Amino acid sequence: MFRFENINYLFLLFSVVPLLLIIWYFYKTNLKLMRKTADPELMQLMIPGFKKRSGLIKNIIIILLLIISIIALANPQWSNKRTKVKAQSSDIIIALDISQSMFSSDISPSRLEKTKKVIEELILKLKGNRIGLIFFAGEAFMKMPLSPDYAASVMFIKSASPYMIENQGTAIEESIKIAGNAIAKDDKNQKALIIFSDGEDHDGNAVEAAKNADGFTIFTVGVGTEEGGFIPYINQFGVENFKKDDEGKFVRTKVNNSLLEEIAENGKGYFFDITDKSLVKNIAEKLKKIEKREIIQRSFTDYNSQYEYFIFIVILLLILYLLFPEINRKKTSV
Repeated sequence: MFRFENINYLFLLFSVVPLLLIIWYFYKTNLKLMRKTADPELMQLMIPGFKKRSGLIKNIIIILLLIISIIALANPQWSNKRTKVKAQSSDIIIALDISQSMFSSDISPSRLEKTKKVIEELILKLKGNRIGLIFFAGEAFMKMPLSPDYAASVMFIKSASPYMIENQGTAIEESIKIAGNAIAKDDKNQKALIIFSDGEDHDGNAVEAAKNADGFTIFTVGVGTEEGGFIPYINQFGVENFKKDDEGKFVRTKVNNSLLEEIAENGKGYFFDITDKSLVKNIAEKLKKIEKREIIQRSFTDYNSQYEYFIFIVILLLILYLLFPEINRKKTSV
C-alpha cells in the first residue's frame, strides 16, 4: 500500500505550472531577440561552443529539482504488511428535505444551501462511521446506501435539489420507513437517523412512524424561522418569482418545530435548530452516546519512508545542473 505521509505538501506542485509557463515565455522571447541580433550560424562563429538550448535544458533541470523535492517533502511511504485493527462504528442515515419550501431565504443564503453546508461539515465529523443518505419531498428515496465513502456522500449532498422529485410535500413518515428497511434489526442502539427539514406540509403520520421505529434513534433538525419566508421559483421565462396560492397571495413558509420536536421525542432522540452555531458539535456529542459496535478492519501498518531515493535523485540533478555548460568550452582547432 502506497501513501504520502505529508500529503499537503503536494499542493506545492501547482506552483510548477506557472513557473513552466514563465520559463517557456522567456525562452521564446530570448530566442526571438537572438534571431534579430544575429544569425544562429554567426553566433556559433562569434561564440565557439554556443548552444542555444543550453539555458532551456538547465531550466528544465530546475523544474525537475523542484518537483522531486516536493515529493520528498511529502514523504512517500510503502507498506506490505496488513494487520487486523479493532474500530468502533455506528450506522448513521441522513434524511434531507428537498421540497421547494427549502428554497426559502428566511435563513441565509437559503434553507437548502445552509443545510447542505451543515451536513457536509457533519459528514466530515462522522468519519469512522457508515453514512447513508435519503432525499425526500412529496416522496422519499434512498440516495446512497450505508457506506464509508464520505467523498461520494458529500458529492450527493452538494447536488441535492428540489427538481429531483416532482411531487411536492414533506414525506417524513416514508423517510423513517426507508431508514428502517436499510438498517439491520439485530443491531440495537447502534443506528441513528438524522432528519433535516422545515417540517411543513408533511404527509402521513410521522410521529407514529417515529414511535414504531425499531433499532435506531431519530434526531431532527428544524430548518427555517417562525417568521418564515416566501418560496422563490424560476418561471417559464427564466424570471425569478414567488409561489402564490389559489387566491393569488404569496405563500409564506414557516418551520414546524413542534412537529419535529415530537418526532425526535418519540424516536428517543433529540431536536436541534439549524441556527445553532454549535450544531455539528452538539449532534456529534449526542451520537457518541449511541452504543457503537466493534468491527474488525484489515489495515496496512508499518509504513517505510522512501524519501531517501528522491533526495538522491535531487543530488544527482543538482550536480548535473552545476556541470552542465551553457557554452561548450572544448578547444577548437585553428
